[in-house]
Amino acid sequence: RRLSPAAWVQASRSIVVGDGDRLWVADGGEILELDAATGRELRRKQSGCPEIKWMTLHDGRLYVLGGSKTVSHGKRSLEAVTPFRSSGHHLMALDRATLEPLWRVDRAPGKNAWDPRSPAIAGDRLFVAGEDDTASALSIQDGKILWEVKVGFERSREVGYAWDRSSRHPVTGYAVLGVYVISGLEMREAVILSQQDGRRLWTVRQPNAGQFIPLAFRNLLWRGDSALDPQTGEEKLKITSSRSGGCSRDTIAPQGYIEACGISYDFIAEAPGRLTEPLKTSCSAGSFVANGLLWKFPVPCTACTEWRGFIIQGPREKTPAPSERLRRPGEVPAPPATEAQGWLAYRGNPARSSSTGAVIPTAAAIRWKTAPPRPAGGALSRPSRTLMDAELTPTPPLVAADRVIVAHAVGAVEALDLKSGQRLWRALTSGRIHSSPAIWRDRVFAGSADGYLYAFSLADGRELWRLRVAPEEGRIMVYGQLGSRWPVITSPLAAEGKVFVSAGLIEMIDGVHIVCADAASGRILWERSDWSASESNGKISGGAQFALADQLFYHGGMAPPIRLAVSDGVARPAFPETAGPRLAQWDNRKWKTVKAFDAVWGRVKGQDVGALSPEWIVYGGRRIWTDQAEDGTWRSTIKILGRDASGRGRLPVIDVNDAERLPAWDEQDVVFLHAVRKKQGLVMIPRDKLQPALDALLAGKNAAEILALDDQPPKNSMSIPPDLLAQNFSTDNESLARWNLTLEYRRSPRALALARNAVLLVTTALDSDPAKDKPGKLTAFNRADGKVLWDVDLPAQPVHDGLAVAGDGSAVVTLMDGQTLCLAGRKE
Repeated sequence: RRLSPAAWVQASRSIVVGDGDRLWVADGGEILELDAATGRELRRKQSGCPEIKWMTLHDGRLYVLGGSKTVSHGKRSLEAVTPFRSSGHHLMALDRATLEPLWRVDRAPGKNAWDPRSPAIAGDRLFVAGEDDTASALSIQDGKILWEVKVGFERSREVGYAWDRSSRHPVTGYAVLGVYVISGLEMREAVILSQQDGRRLWTVRQPNAGQFIPLAFRNLLWRGDSALDPQTGEEKLKITSSRSGGCSRDTIAPQGYIEACGISYDFIAEAPGRLTEPLKTSCSAGSFVANGLLWKFPVPCTACTEWRGFIIQGPREKTPAPSERLRRPGEVPAPPATEAQGWLAYRGNPARSSSTGAVIPTAAAIRWKTAPPRPAGGALSRPSRTLMDAELTPTPPLVAADRVIVAHAVGAVEALDLKSGQRLWRALTSGRIHSSPAIWRDRVFAGSADGYLYAFSLADGRELWRLRVAPEEGRIMVYGQLGSRWPVITSPLAAEGKVFVSAGLIEMIDGVHIVCADAASGRILWERSDWSASESNGKISGGAQFALADQLFYHGGMAPPIRLAVSDGVARPAFPETAGPRLAQWDNRKWKTVKAFDAVWGRVKGQDVGALSPEWIVYGGRRIWTDQAEDGTWRSTIKILGRDASGRGRLPVIDVNDAERLPAWDEQDVVFLHAVRKKQGLVMIPRDKLQPALDALLAGKNAAEILALDDQPPKNSMSIPPDLLAQNFSTDNESLARWNLTLEYRRSPRALALARNAVLLVTTALDSDPAKDKPGKLTAFNRADGKVLWDVDLPAQPVHDGLAVAGDGSAVVTLMDGQTLCLAGRKE
């Protein structure tokens, strides 16, 4: 539910209260009462103050602290912070049923006012602190002050205004185990008071740039590995945990002590816990324990592993009995000797070049389109623009001769006639299909979220075999749908009589598994789940793509690319092998060069990879798990990695700093989409100009120069020249371009393809109103000079990379509402 702009500044505070079937949310100075199950607005009540700072529910009453509106000063000074910390002017109790006031206490503006981060309730008392180093206890029955004392705490540590009230530390008052703890980020010491009379019991030194958050468990206050007596502060128990650090807040539960990367100490086993580094939870919320489950929240931080949605962990179920991995419903026919022709894979081919030798017509129109499959008013028809939620979202299409292959999120694979759009066959899997199938000779390979790879007949859709890529049969809920603990998310890659596929979600939780199977029979040739020989550091995502050159390349988002031998699956670092361990240390922050090297792989969260040539690998681009309304390329760029004669990577890595999506290329040209500061364009660069430009960036650079500094860690991030690690490259360069076009900024690119005579670009209109349809457009540019040949409006928003080009030059596009359409030549 979208709140008013008045509520946005409140989002990082304690202003949401849930109780049974009701939810109360502060919206500026109003209290919004919602039905907890449906979000339906039940009531809106004015609180009588300009802005609500804090709310909680206790013993049938809603308690509210309000005050003046927050004004952001944007200054790192006490003068800017103090007005917020003394902005609590109205403290009141409301009846839960009527929201009518039962009592109210007011304070005039100034340092005597209350700190909106400090209220806490225990028993029959409400505790609150002020900017003027006072603390008070009020009766929750009538608001009368029971005691008020001068505490004598110091707020001298300078804290930035935004940080001071941010969601990382929105609370400074804690009422637990008979004490009231005042612990603000700006305080050098936390102060512990008696709840009975306000007497100062003890203090504790605050960690650098941190805050003492008292965790009450087993009648002790826990601070990291120490358990303290709440009345004296004396250490009563010391544990040895598996701590990883990080800026997330800790929490505690009967299962264990829980910090940024998981359970650091297991109270049941009385032993250090198992952490899932670097799967760090959100700085804002830390981890939560509820209903016997551990909840991890997504992290927007550029320095952390990123995922979409929430990760919920719990006791693992008993491992199911192993099933037969390869199943064949009947006799599997031998494949023909001839290869299929067309757009046979995600981005066209195993190199992922998004190119074709087909000739695009000089004029085009929609030849046919399928009806949107969404049933009117049915369960599947709820509006959704999110790739994970929309059940009928199609995958990018494929074309082989006269057949169009499209898979859908419901787990169906369909074949359509290229000339008429008529459905020829439909086959089902037992899980969601997230990415394009692949075509090899007479069969279609589709990976499903049930953990299996399916082989269907291209002619009639008959299932030939299915192979369990997942190591076990375990099931979990993945984005609201039942699937394997190791779903197949990526597109299979079929070439040289083999089919490659991965299964898994996040390496450091359950692992990511890659299987190579015989394309004809489904027999496993090799499989790999151990990535210790690469630079992955636990950061491989199962939602990644493959590309094939002389080796197999796999790019898993936050992890650098991995190269695997096609013959046996041996995994090797993509970067120079002698430099790999040192680069991995930088990424783990053991060296201070992490900032210099972060641009090399830390920002490359897109999961595409392509073989630009035998000497060059390109990777980055769009995330697979992304909202279709977004471009999926935020905080991501394109990287180009050179390779030596042995296939090893060469440093520095080339950062294409003005490109966010993979280019399209063939043997003559490379087409880039570039975007910088609200300017975007399309540029064609001949290979005979691009190759020397890339070679020049590597000239004279050698990994040995980096390793020569191996004896002593550098004193600062500039001790290793950044140009040894990464070189910037801009595609918006007139000296290299055959042509360079400026594109309309309000249209977002969705798919790009390079044909013999044209460049095809699918775009969608950017629109701030999510209720409106976002129609798309397919434009053809003359390859020779970049002039527009034609453009055709699309009836709905296109799917990311949802473009395929047939051998006759017709284009097939898939749309978010489930439609597939074909554009073919027409007379001028």
